[in-house]
Amino acid sequence: MGDRARHKLWAQDALAEIEYFRARLAVTTHVRERPRRRWSSPPAPDAHAPVAAGEAKRLLDLATDAACGRKPRYVPVVSWWSGNCTESAFRHVHNAEAVLVTLYDQGALRAEVPEAVRRAQESLAVGDPMRALCHRMFLAWEKGQHIDASDLAKLIEAGHAAADRQRARLRMFRNVLITGFAVTALLLICLVALAAWRPNLVPLCFVQNPPPAGPNLPNIVCPVKSIRNDNLTLLHTAPSSLDFFTVAVLGLMGGALSSALFIRDLYANATPYNVTVPLALLKLPAGALTGLVGIILLAGEFVPGFSAIDKPIQILAYALVFGFAQQLFTQYLDQRAQRLVNSVPTKTRGASVPDTPRAEPC
Repeated sequence: MGDRARHKLWAQDALAEIEYFRARLAVTTHVRERPRRRWSSPPAPDAHAPVAAGEAKRLLDLATDAACGRKPRYVPVVSWWSGNCTESAFRHVHNAEAVLVTLYDQGALRAEVPEAVRRAQESLAVGDPMRALCHRMFLAWEKGQHIDASDLAKLIEAGHAAADRQRARLRMFRNVLITGFAVTALLLICLVALAAWRPNLVPLCFVQNPPPAGPNLPNIVCPVKSIRNDNLTLLHTAPSSLDFFTVAVLGLMGGALSSALFIRDLYANATPYNVTVPLALLKLPAGALTGLVGIILLAGEFVPGFSAIDKPIQILAYALVFGFAQQLFTQYLDQRAQRLVNSVPTKTRGASVPDTPRAEPC
């Protein structure tokens, strides 16, 4: 289980962050324990430093266990759905980062302020009281004043906690999309199977009344065939078992075209949770169902003026258009996905890490 979890992309990202903060911890501890020259001022005694270093190491060990799928245990599909390993790994890494800050000197603290302030501004709500601390921290950094390590640790913890909640919302939204796709696809399969078994249960045929003037022109038009019957005695035999399937395929094609056009900007985000694929998949059965519903409404003369359809290709063309029009119903999901992706702060790190022996963390 551990090896399988470790090879996930999110686990590789988590392990890279763990190695980074292990290196920071080693460098910080080495600087604090390094003997001073005789003429340098002695460092102020800090009984908190060994405790903080031990706590940071413990949190990084917990993060490694989570990223490697040991604790919590990685279970295929279940862990992917619940995100327990992912969120546990990053949560422990973020807590370790907040603890590590209390060990930094003023130079290292000042280097951490811009990233902490940016993250807090992007993730904290407008009325959050921590925004006042964020503003004070930025002013102190800008004016070259003393940076309080405890305040910076609180700001980092609050920013990461808010960002983690946003990522959890994105995961739940992804799960809702997958559930919606499964339910919609199952409903579509049941409808197509029922229509194939009983074609005349919900006929998708158009009847021209009065019939065309030409004796050879059809007056009953269905998605896959058309017939001529002036007395309409053969109306119950006109529907075919392939009518629903054909209209569903054309609607699915319209949904696929809509998917390609309207979610092109959602292909990447800075989280382990990809909502683009579930959103694109959901549009396919949604387009098929929209195509079927649209043709049923037209055949039932729900919309006046469409009884003049005299070719099967016209029905298929309307199915394609209705499938594309599912965007009118799913555009809210597109907007919701875009807002959730934008609410997750992206992480940029320009600091360099000293060369340290690389060890296999798992």
